[in-house]
Amino acid sequence: MELARRNFEMGAYDLACFLAQQFAELLLKAALVREAGARPMTHSLYEMAKRLSMIKNVEIGEGVALCAKALE
Repeated sequence: MELARRNFEMGAYDLACFLAQQFAELLLKAALVREAGARPMTHSLYEMAKRLSMIKNVEIGEGVALCAKALE
């Protein structure tokens, strides 16, 4: 995430966005491996967040859902 932040500060917005998305994807996959014991076979942030929310019995915030869907 630090690399994404540095690229953003340097004006490399496309790269910063890509790196931030990759960070979020790996973070969600790690959480799903920990909680479900299996790695999801998707790159969709929304689908992974939805699965994790079902496992943890919590709702996905509307803003999180909108942003995750926008990155697909």
